[in-house]
Amino acid sequence: MKQGVLTPGRVSLLMYRGTPCFRGYGRRNGEYRRKSVRGCIVSQDLSVLNLVIVKKGKKVSKAPKIQSLVTPLTMQRKRARIADKKKRIAKAKSEVADYYKLSCFSIEGTKGKE
Repeated sequence: MKQGVLTPGRVSLLMYRGTPCFRGYGRRNGEYRRKSVRGCIVSQDLSVLNLVIVKKGKKVSKAPKIQSLVTPLTMQRKRARIADKKKRIAKAKSEVADYYKLSCFSIEGTKGKE
């Protein structure tokens, strides 16, 4: 039973490679073959119908990625990183100030000797 063929009986259609109901043929590019196919309308002459009942499932919902990435632990680590950075900057500033004081003393000492 081929979808789109609106007849209860058989019809012979010209098919090409890749169409449904026509697999395994068409070894050459663009090769067409005629194949007999039953239409999609159910009629009296069918003794058995092979059907599958499909239950509709829930729609797939995707959680945002940021939700799994941002946790209290990661926030704690981020705060610690920022605090360490501030400490390093303050230490560097104090070292620069100390060096500046020493260099000023040494410059004053050399000026006095001249």
